Amino acid sequence: MSKYIFRLSLFFLSFGIHAQKDLPISKNILYVEGLGIGGFGSINYERILFDIPQHKISLSGRLGVGTYNFLDYNHHFNPDLIFPIGIYAFYGKTHHAELGIGYILSTIVQASRSLQPIRKANTHLSFSIGYRYQKNSKGLFIGLRYSPIIEFYKHFKHWGAAYVGYCF
Repeated sequence: MSKYIFRLSLFFLSFGIHAQKDLPISKNILYVEGLGIGGFGSINYERILFDIPQHKISLSGRLGVGTYNFLDYNHHFNPDLIFPIGIYAFYGKTHHAELGIGYILSTIVQASRSLQPIRKANTHLSFSIGYRYQKNSKGLFIGLRYSPIIEFYKHFKHWGAAYVGYCF
């Protein structure tokens, strides 16, 4: 009887050891990006949507808010707002190669015919390729990316970004 209890306890213990080996990835990320698709600076939230640890592949969604100009043409505080939205794929365990595609909604203050400020909304397309250092556990992460923008779906603009954030 003691042999069966011993074997049964080893059987259940092996599941516990295996579960400790594959720690769950931190799925929520807050970060600040300098330059990039959010203008001169943006604050972003990213969520890991899909993760396959054994193949080192992750997929995330991003939503942020940034700015390009703080003052309008009258030199009043009326910031241009930029909302980057994107999907990113990552490959790697701690050092990640990053590939992404995004959509940018910008609201820019312009002068009307009567010289009153009006806000115009525009959409743009973005792509990104980069590097990210991010552990699976909570903590600091950093990254660099090249993220060109196709403004108004016509004009190609080169942009790069550096970002730092916290995973939780």
